[in-house]
Amino acid sequence: MEGQVESATERRRRFTVSVSPLPSANELERLDSLGFAREVIDLTKQEQQERHEDSRHHREMENREMALREREMAVEEDIPRQARRTHWMFFILALVGILACLIIALSGHPWVGGPIIGVILMALSAARFF
Repeated sequence: MEGQVESATERRRRFTVSVSPLPSANELERLDSLGFAREVIDLTKQEQQERHEDSRHHREMENREMALREREMAVEEDIPRQARRTHWMFFILALVGILACLIIALSGHPWVGGPIIGVILMALSAARFF
């Protein structure tokens, strides 16, 4: 039973965790004796560069998406303002048109002013639904 139980230090030696992208120094020495250490280091460098490029690309895409969302929000905020301005312009034009038609009708030409007022009123009622 005693031979099977490991001490805590033996377990720590066996289970080491490295946060480095490269293998440990002992592992690199072993790989160097086999002639693979330079290849492992080159592959690690290449992988690190690819990660940086992927990260840079990801940030660029996020920035583009944020800029697009900001533009969309600006357009959405501008639509009600434009709609109000359009309604006021239409109202003023309709009012001027009705006054002009009343002047025409009262000046002795009711057959010209009446139909034009009718068209303006129909346009006003139709504009309510849009």
